[in-house]
Amino acid sequence: MGVCSGRGSATHLALEHVLTGADNINDGTVPYSDYAASLVNSPLWSFWWD
Repeated sequence: MGVCSGRGSATHLALEHVLTGADNINDGTVPYSDYAASLVNSPLWSFWWD
């Protein structure tokens, strides 16, 4: 796994998380664009689903 070095790769990763049904994104508490922006240059990220 690598660090998302740009907005495009972070947007792609965020989309993968949304498509898994990740609760921290799909529950509406974090806007998709904000979630994607938080992944840029972040060495760690997490998501969960039930």
